[in-house]
Amino acid sequence: MLPFFDQHYESLAIIHPELLWYQKTVLTVRACLSMVFQRFVAMGLILFDFFPFKVKFDNKKLLDQAIKEGAVFVTVHSGPYPVLGKVISRYYADKQLAVTFYHVNKISFFPIFRHFFKRLGVSIIPLGGAMKEADPILSNGGSMVLFLDAKLPINRTETVSLFGKERQLSTGPYFLAKRYGLKVVPVYVRRQGLTLHVQALPEIPYHQQSQRRFMQRVALSLEQMIAVTLPSWQVFDRFLLD
Repeated sequence: MLPFFDQHYESLAIIHPELLWYQKTVLTVRACLSMVFQRFVAMGLILFDFFPFKVKFDNKKLLDQAIKEGAVFVTVHSGPYPVLGKVISRYYADKQLAVTFYHVNKISFFPIFRHFFKRLGVSIIPLGGAMKEADPILSNGGSMVLFLDAKLPINRTETVSLFGKERQLSTGPYFLAKRYGLKVVPVYVRRQGLTLHVQALPEIPYHQQSQRRFMQRVALSLEQMIAVTLPSWQVFDRFLLD
């Protein structure tokens, strides 16, 4: 918990340099509590299929069309984000979804986590050889979710400006969009009480765009999603700090 606290607190100085120390402390404490709540929610969902939330969509027509045709959803670790799989299975039961996951621990809860979501039509795919599992899903009208607000063990990156500093960002959205002809749509989860707000931002077009220009627009969407979810944003590494 302490590394999480330190990383979130230090990241706030990059995201909002004008914040005073006590404002950063309050936001970081709220983020810590949100992370704990998210873990309990995920456990309740996986072990007991417990889902007490109402769901509201922002820009649902965009989301409907994207899932209907297949899309790459770019997102961040905010709110109780694992329950998005339950939302997809409830509202888009006939569509498959693949979600990349950075799995490093040999002994973990991951196999149970993966098995549960498979029943919902959500394939949790570890990074490293992910395309072997993702290809049949994306080739048959499914969608992919990419969490880009983390350090990822990948080779294909593009230099972008993110919160005023040059950083390397995975080019996965550009590669998948061009290879499978998919829309790229930023989407994130925000919780208010027991209501989940699933919010989609405008599509990021890749046609007639250079990879660098496209990835800079992805970076801007990450900035927006992180900035509006700071009280529940969960930063698990030094994504913005190194």
